[in-house]
Amino acid sequence: MDVAGTLFLLGLQFFAAVLGDVKFSVSDCSQNRESELLGFTSAQVTASYPIPVPGDIHVTGALAVHRDATGDVSLDVIIERYLGFFWLDVPCISGVGSCKYPNACGMLSSAFGNGTAGCPAQLVDANIPCTCPIRAGTYTLNNASFTIPEVSGIWSWLAEGDYRVTAKLIDNPTGQELACQHLEMTLVDGHPSCSGFLCSIFG
Repeated sequence: MDVAGTLFLLGLQFFAAVLGDVKFSVSDCSQNRESELLGFTSAQVTASYPIPVPGDIHVTGALAVHRDATGDVSLDVIIERYLGFFWLDVPCISGVGSCKYPNACGMLSSAFGNGTAGCPAQLVDANIPCTCPIRAGTYTLNNASFTIPEVSGIWSWLAEGDYRVTAKLIDNPTGQELACQHLEMTLVDGHPSCSGFLCSIFG
């Protein structure tokens, strides 16, 4: 999978909601909030819920960036899936899952070039940058609509289930944690339910 596809799946994992019909929630897990680089001040997913894959979602929220994000930063992502009685870490496969991305800014540059090539129109319209540097400020989305496409092949296991996600930004030179955000989510099958005589034959 290319870098842009990897970033999309990461975004899909992040913009979801908590186990079943619980409202969308984002919590700050930073060890030192006084020195954190960024954090969500609000987040809400509307329209269809739990999140259908494939399907459409509407996102409203605000991200506060407390100082310019320009440095040598890595992104550590831990994704866990609920398997009935326990949470199991989702392995890192082809850059998707519980992975460490040693150059977060480089990954964004590879995906979006100068910051406009391939950057979602919803972000461009809201003046939200897709590449570094990300200047200090508050970035908001107001009921922005995103279409989640079909997820197939080896990544189809991401399309349904209960998950929790922890994402940390780490300053590479010092090892200092710059930000930590925790989310819990449910993804459901977005295909229309089958009914009628033919369903008993073809499913």
